[in-house]
Amino acid sequence: MGAGGGTPPLPSAAQSPKTGAWRPRRMPAPGVLVALLALLAVSVSSAGVTRDPGQQRQAPRRLRRGWVWSQLVVLEEDPTPRVIGKLESDYSRWGYSIRYILSGEGAGDAFEIDEYSGEIRTCRKLDREEKAFYVLQAQAIERGTQEPVEPQSEFIIQVQDINDNPPLFQEEPYVCSIPEMSPKGTTVARVTATDADDPQQGNNARLLYSILQGEPYFSVEPKTGDLTPGGLLLWV
Repeated sequence: MGAGGGTPPLPSAAQSPKTGAWRPRRMPAPGVLVALLALLAVSVSSAGVTRDPGQQRQAPRRLRRGWVWSQLVVLEEDPTPRVIGKLESDYSRWGYSIRYILSGEGAGDAFEIDEYSGEIRTCRKLDREEKAFYVLQAQAIERGTQEPVEPQSEFIIQVQDINDNPPLFQEEPYVCSIPEMSPKGTTVARVTATDADDPQQGNNARLLYSILQGEPYFSVEPKTGDLTPGGLLLWV
């Protein structure tokens, strides 16, 4: 139809905003349209809207890193050098060549480490009463790059007690007195002894009191150390 009225032409025509006349609209060449559709398909695929599941890229798996060791304990007064434990970086499980370095209390003197395996062994006998535990540091270095594969970490070696110390009385000799005719059970004195062994290690520091000389005139309570007469005492 003419300008200004009737049914609008097909979408291939465009109306002039000034005159109202309908003019043919230029369509893109077939090759341009195909190129646009191809570009659209590439953009959608890159954005992840459509993707072949078989071509999905797997994210790289992050390897867990860390020191691996158990609590280290050495028996005191043992003169034989022996392996007491092992330090290990789990990097060594993935084919890295690791060098282990030990530093801190007793390193090179009381303890040494195998730089290849991480095994720790004693160098001499230790006295728990002299030092109950040692604080050391461990390093793991990749041999090829000489770079650390783990941050320096601290660990403790505990010295396990044996019953090697006799009890000692705090006062020796004890000097005390008691009135004559004091009834049986009267406390004359309390003796006290100490033991340098570890009270947490079995019965190593458990104390029991007994009379070696003086029975039956006196007796001692085994746990408290209270000294009492065994009967009436008379001054002669």
